[in-house]
Amino acid sequence: MIRLDAEHAPAYYNRGLSYERLGQAQLAINDFDDAIRLDFPQIANAFMNRGDAYTALHQYERAIEDLNEAIRLDPELQFANGIRALAHTMLGNDTRAKEDVDRAVELGFDRDRLDGLIDEILKQR
Repeated sequence: MIRLDAEHAPAYYNRGLSYERLGQAQLAINDFDDAIRLDFPQIANAFMNRGDAYTALHQYERAIEDLNEAIRLDPELQFANGIRALAHTMLGNDTRAKEDVDRAVELGFDRDRLDGLIDEILKQR
């Protein structure tokens, strides 16, 4: 689709998701950049997924910036709060992480799953 229409934001977003699933975080970020630049209709999701890709690259501050924007655009994004909790935990911001865990759970994220991920990070910190 991108070859046919280089301005088709959903194509960049979807390809970014594919790259992310393949563990190719930088390629995913590049496509999410394009989706955001082209004003992807679900732009909050693009920021959230780009933030997630930044966490894969251990760029937690950049991840938090994108996740903040995703949550600003759509305060109901439970996964954005969950991912941000993990990024805060990696940076040692445990109080902020707890706030994000509580908000993610309030929005429907599984507390046991999120607590398990955070426990794994804490063991490695």
